[in-house]
Parts: sequence; structure tokens; C-alpha cells
Amino acid sequence: MPEQNKPSPTRELFAALEGVIETYTARGCPCGFPRFLQIVSIDCMDMNALFACRETEGLIKLLREHDLYDTQIIEADFQTETEYWTCRTCGSRLLWGWSDAVKKIDRQYLKPVVIQASPLGADPAVPIPLFGGFYGEKLPSSRFWLQVSSAEMAQYLTQLR
Repeated sequence: MPEQNKPSPTRELFAALEGVIETYTARGCPCGFPRFLQIVSIDCMDMNALFACRETEGLIKLLREHDLYDTQIIEADFQTETEYWTCRTCGSRLLWGWSDAVKKIDRQYLKPVVIQASPLGADPAVPIPLFGGFYGEKLPSSRFWLQVSSAEMAQYLTQLR
């Protein structure tokens, strides 16, 4: 593809993630894919670092747009905003958090609380194949992730058991 016709990395990432969401909904819901849960639960605070993950941010944005979860705002001292998300398909419950309180970075995550779906997808692997990757000031070790194409990232997220 000529360079001038190549989509921007952000558009390419979102196009690939849109296809991933379509695969999940065709098979039931995202909750049955452990690699999805791996990606959306990435949180820099768990690693004492200062970053966000483009795949995490993109998947959560698309989940909101597709309206796959019921949300319930909860009060918490440790986040700027926190909600329980309940899957409309399987009833799984996840904890969503967002904060921009950390200097120079805002980040969000979606961590499993109770997963009701039977696992359909393959188990998570490390290093995690990412197309968009991480951004911020203090990034995770390169042993944690691997730069891949958008197609390889989508294949990782949708691979079945």
C-alpha cells in the first residue's frame, strides 16, 4: 500500500479493535476471552509506573460505544471515577476506574470482579503482543510486551482455546 494511502496508526488500531469487538459479540461477549480481560485490566498503578496502554483505552472506548455493559457509579476514594460494569450477555461484573490525578497521565482500566462466561478464548501470554503499545513517562519493561502488527494483535485477542 503506498505510504500516502496508509491509515494513521490510531485509525488502524481502532479498525482492528472494532473487528475484535465484532468477533466477541458474534461468539457471545468479550468476557469469555481471557486475553481481552488481560488487556483491559492493564493499570500502571499495579506496576508503580506512569503509563497508559492504547489497546486498553481503545477497547474500553469501543465497549462504551457498543453499549455492551450496564454501568453503576460507585464511590471510591482511590479513583476520580469508578463504576461497576455488568455484562448484558453473561452477567459478569467488572470494575472500571479512571483517573487523571496521576501527574501528566490519565488512564482507565476494567478489572474482572466476577466472570460468569465460560472461557472461549486462549489464555493470556507474556510478552503481550500490542500494536499501539504504551505511552507515558515510566513505561513497563520491554519483557512485558512485544510490538506487532494490528492484524497480529487482533489475532492474539480473538484466538480460541
